[in-house]
Amino acid sequence: MKSTLKNIFFALAGLLPLRMQKSASVLMYHSVSENGLFFSVSPHAFEKQLAYLKREKYSVIKLSELIARIKKHKDISRCVVITFDDGYRDNYTDAFPLLQRYSFPATIFLATHFVESDRDVHGVTMPMLTKAQITEMVATGSIEFMPHTQTHLSLREDTPLEVAIKEVVDSSLDVERLTGARAAIFSYPKGRVNVAVDGYLRENGWDGAVTVEEGLVTPKSDIFLLCRNSVDSATSMAQFKGKVSCVIDVYTKLKRFFK
Repeated sequence: MKSTLKNIFFALAGLLPLRMQKSASVLMYHSVSENGLFFSVSPHAFEKQLAYLKREKYSVIKLSELIARIKKHKDISRCVVITFDDGYRDNYTDAFPLLQRYSFPATIFLATHFVESDRDVHGVTMPMLTKAQITEMVATGSIEFMPHTQTHLSLREDTPLEVAIKEVVDSSLDVERLTGARAAIFSYPKGRVNVAVDGYLRENGWDGAVTVEEGLVTPKSDIFLLCRNSVDSATSMAQFKGKVSCVIDVYTKLKRFFK
């Protein structure tokens, strides 16, 4: 029932002339696959979403470019960033060819301990990216990789600071060794923002960080607490369109009002 009402809201709101004005949308994916997991998007649905972005002439850019534009007070109107969390192998086998077809860049956050291995995710064996696949994607210049801790540790407030910082720093160093490029944008596992880690990133030369809070990014957004809009198996096309327009901001405000 809740999902149906959400679809109706996005479908009706999509009829209004609500467009992104001086703002951007950062999309959060995990897996592009038919594996049946909630966070996965089918290749067919993913291609429909990319085709919509191309047809509507959105400017799809890397996350590092978005942050650079915000820092330099440059225009971010109608920009969309495609991000993936964790580093599943289907990001290479299924998502990457489609991104290449539409000439879209993306940012992938790696839980670096799992590179070259498999993970059990809710009873489903998920192969992770290999070093060779990462190298190939980096070589195209269209895919950048950033840290997501080493072991996908949820950074709870009671996590010892030295443990949390080690996970963050070591994953950044791992990514830099894998890619040969700076890796200074952090994605909090499960979106769990840790106040102490936030302070560490701000004070030690990092470029920014992303959360899982929904909403658009504006020129005034805190680059260390950037919103992202989740795209998963329950995301209808009406919802997707809303997540790259001002509809998502209306939706989040209504959610807070009715809580």
